[in-house]
Amino acid sequence: MPSMTRRTLVSVAAVLVGASILAAPAHASAPTAASKASGDVSITLGETFQAKMFKAGVFIYDANAIRVGMGSSGMLTITFPLTGTSSAKATTSITVDPETGGAEFYNGPAVTTVGLGNLVVTRTGTTGTVKGSIIGAYNASTGKQFSKSLTVFTMSSAQTTKSGKDWTLSADLTLTKDAANTLNSQLNTKVFKSGASFGSLSAEVNGS
Repeated sequence: MPSMTRRTLVSVAAVLVGASILAAPAHASAPTAASKASGDVSITLGETFQAKMFKAGVFIYDANAIRVGMGSSGMLTITFPLTGTSSAKATTSITVDPETGGAEFYNGPAVTTVGLGNLVVTRTGTTGTVKGSIIGAYNASTGKQFSKSLTVFTMSSAQTTKSGKDWTLSADLTLTKDAANTLNSQLNTKVFKSGASFGSLSAEVNGS
């Protein structure tokens, strides 16, 4: 009888060990972490929107490290350099260092200025988002400056290329309702329209 008891215990132990092996979850590979990156993210205005913006007396200027220029096509391009703590995950996301600064939208007739910076670009397939911060006027009565973090653009027709650690991203940009309302309110204008084509995004990223 004692001998049968030992055999029974050994059998039970073997079954339990086998069950624990079968039940052990497979170890999923760790998600790719963001790494330091260089390069730049550029937003080029579409011809239709730029014409409406200029007609309304709204212009865009560079500030800090941000560059604003008009290329041979006649379209304004806002370039956010990837410097400092800027980081990226290959072909899927880009975070621009907040210390880089932002583009300044200036409404001449109303004498109002709004900054756009702190960009975070996220791609999922052929779509994605561009989040950022809109910085408005200082309110003397509250002692605070307007600041709002939000999704500024949605991306469509996104495409990427990759060569080693370097990669590119291009996409069409559509202004969100929240961003249009915020920009209009802070700049005292009506030129920004929800769901309207704003232009396009292109990024060249090195080292992620």
